[in-house]
Amino acid sequence: LGINGVYAQDNPTVTYDASVHEFAVDNTSGLDFFNGMKNVIPGDTRIQKIDLQYTHVTQDLSVYLSAQCKDTDMIELLKDATMDIYVDGHLVSENQWIFDGVLIGEVQESGLHEMEVHLHIPTSLGNEIAGKSMLLQWVLTVQEEETVQTPTETPDVSVVPDDSQDIISPQPSVTPSSGNQ
Repeated sequence: LGINGVYAQDNPTVTYDASVHEFAVDNTSGLDFFNGMKNVIPGDTRIQKIDLQYTHVTQDLSVYLSAQCKDTDMIELLKDATMDIYVDGHLVSENQWIFDGVLIGEVQESGLHEMEVHLHIPTSLGNEIAGKSMLLQWVLTVQEEETVQTPTETPDVSVVPDDSQDIISPQPSVTPSSGNQ
């Protein structure tokens, strides 16, 4: 992730300040930085761009993205939902299950990067999701790497939205879409 750039001001921005090990989220409603991932139906592909800003970086950072859900039945229903992740236009993960923690990059210096997440809801999800609602949390985690630390001593810092996000809205019936955003 060595490329710095300037991106649209409208994208949600997640800033990680390595000097205090804290996240800040801007251009969002609360911590909802995945606003583009709502009301999906089978066949949808949704794209969400997020600006990732890293400040005061003095050691290598590993950055991960995952989704979390407390409802095991819904996790089973979404077993074929995947995501592709691009950072600064480069594919870093393809066809990744949304509930796996995905390494989206290694950061060696302060800078701004654009992450683009493509969420794919397969057409194989049919009417079994009709009328269901799924609350999903997207989690961004930074792991700080110090050469003198052992893996068990490496601190992890995560930003987790205040509220779970309802990505599947109740529908009277579900028909595959054309995949438009």
